[in-house]
Amino acid sequence: MLADGLYVNSVESKELADAGMRRGQKIIAVNGESPEAWAERELKPYVCSSTPQWTVHEMYDGYGFSRSRQGTVIDLSLENPDGTRIEIPHKIAEPDWNLSSPSSPEFSFKVISDNIGLLKIPDFQSSETSDYFDKVFPEISKTDGLIIDLRGNGGGNSYYANHIAKHIIDKPIAEAIWTTRVYKPAFASWGREEEIYTSEPDSLAPVSDKTPYLKPIVLLTDRGTFSAAEDFTALLKSASRITQIGTPTGGSTGNGVRDSLSGNGAIIANICSKHDLAPDGTEFVGIGLIPDIIVEETSESYFDPDSDDLITQALTHLKSKMAD
Repeated sequence: MLADGLYVNSVESKELADAGMRRGQKIIAVNGESPEAWAERELKPYVCSSTPQWTVHEMYDGYGFSRSRQGTVIDLSLENPDGTRIEIPHKIAEPDWNLSSPSSPEFSFKVISDNIGLLKIPDFQSSETSDYFDKVFPEISKTDGLIIDLRGNGGGNSYYANHIAKHIIDKPIAEAIWTTRVYKPAFASWGREEEIYTSEPDSLAPVSDKTPYLKPIVLLTDRGTFSAAEDFTALLKSASRITQIGTPTGGSTGNGVRDSLSGNGAIIANICSKHDLAPDGTEFVGIGLIPDIIVEETSESYFDPDSDDLITQALTHLKSKMAD
């Protein structure tokens, strides 16, 4: 779902490809009604989320819109970029996914304009994140400004996120404090008040064996920015180390207690288990981290490899900072 409508991002079914479905087509209608109205009724009731943007993420991003009850039949009305329309009738919501899936987003770094670097971090899942950052850090250090793209970064382990944060600060910065309920059922039966565990305040120290990168930084976020990626954003934003551009983050700690009653492993409930605050006290769980500059992606920007509204705005912002 983009600012100007719902579009096909990838086609991984030969059945649908043969019927004419292509990346970049706009979904005009489902069974004769708007895709938003259809998704509101057929998808939204089954989404586990705590923010409006997280709900939209689950309904439309990735494979969200492709999901429905087994056997659901849908008629799709699609609009090509040239304005012509096609109809794909009676396509099951779960077709045979028999074409190659698009490659997963990869770590990348390049200098794009006026000696400004662009670092894309798709996740914080493993040491691959910190290893890649260490590999490109000498090149990052030569730039005059940096864009870190966290769009679609679902998180992972904050250890790897903090490794990067250490390289872009020059003094210790406060880390977030979190609370969680202490589970002692007997205390409730005795009428005792519920106990709350509060983490010890801590700080993150800058890297000691390298010269940290202290030039202007922009962080790009969207509704797919979650968990450790949100912690990373909150940490550096609280320390006034970055400017956040894009749309609000998902609004979750990532520490969900998940449950399934179906026996097939499908998650039907995801309950937040801890209360996080940004280091400066900002509430973001159930809200999201709000950008300093809000920019929504359009289809023209998203499907044009040479155009990106968020990066354009980030470049403008960094150039003004570099000129100060």
